[in-house]
Amino acid sequence: MSPVRGWLLGQVLLLLGTQAALSPSGEEGKLVRTIRVRRQAPSDGPTSQSNNQTIKEQPMVFNHVYNINVPLESLCSVDLDSAFTEQTVDADSQVTFTHRINIPKQACACPTVNIVQQLAIRIEMLEREVLLLRAQCSSGNCGCGESSVTGHLDFIPQCSGHGSFKMDLCGCVCEDGWTGKNCSEPRCPDNCSGQGVCMEGECVCDRDFGGDNCSEPRCPADCSGRGLCMDGECICEENFTGEDCTLGRCLNDCSDQGLCTNGTCQCRPGYVGEDCSLAYCANNCSQKGICKEGFCVCQDGFAGEDCSAGERKREP
Repeated sequence: MSPVRGWLLGQVLLLLGTQAALSPSGEEGKLVRTIRVRRQAPSDGPTSQSNNQTIKEQPMVFNHVYNINVPLESLCSVDLDSAFTEQTVDADSQVTFTHRINIPKQACACPTVNIVQQLAIRIEMLEREVLLLRAQCSSGNCGCGESSVTGHLDFIPQCSGHGSFKMDLCGCVCEDGWTGKNCSEPRCPDNCSGQGVCMEGECVCDRDFGGDNCSEPRCPADCSGRGLCMDGECICEENFTGEDCTLGRCLNDCSDQGLCTNGTCQCRPGYVGEDCSLAYCANNCSQKGICKEGFCVCQDGFAGEDCSAGERKREP
């Protein structure tokens, strides 16, 4: 074995200093560790140089920088104590160098996810807001007047799009037709006149009142659908009558000579006809008289309720 080869095989790698610097590499998800080491010839090697000694036989001390790309997700699990090997370029004098690189444990840190960082920032902001609110409301008075407001307002209620927020009132001023704390409730006409309940913008009136705003007195049974309610009274259609327009109307109101029952005339004695307009005499006065107001006016020589009886001739 040549002296040069023997000397090379006897080399040892001394790790004089280790510097670990983390910086993003060209590839996403990887870090670059820069390790500076020194290679030094053994102390018992050649110490002097002669004119005939080749450069390969000279002791040498040199620095070399290793750039090692390590995936980000494997920082906490990479085996840093395993052996690394390298070979010389000279094919005739192949020498394998075996060495180890030691990286302090504190250099191994788990990555911080951006989403977790953003979430932590938001939580910190919320905690600061809570502290400010507690300080403001510690006295039990969380007024919104100008005297209790500092800084700027980050959020203004939209009042449901039906009003505008007023700082001096600490609330919404609603547009016509809307009400509620956030102007989200439709307003009923005239607030139902105090005679009903507003439900989703429509009045549910009390029993005795009706109309869009519950201002109209209600007619009995709403006139049964056969008439018009005016000031609490039914104006019935032509063929109906009664307080609630439930009764059928008789023709000509039975000519005031009978009683209307369910649209039919019940005539008094002495009157007949659909409307009780015809006077009726017994047996039609037996054709011996004229019926007037239910009574027979008999011809001369006849008498009786129905003019059926002849009168006796008086003797001279």
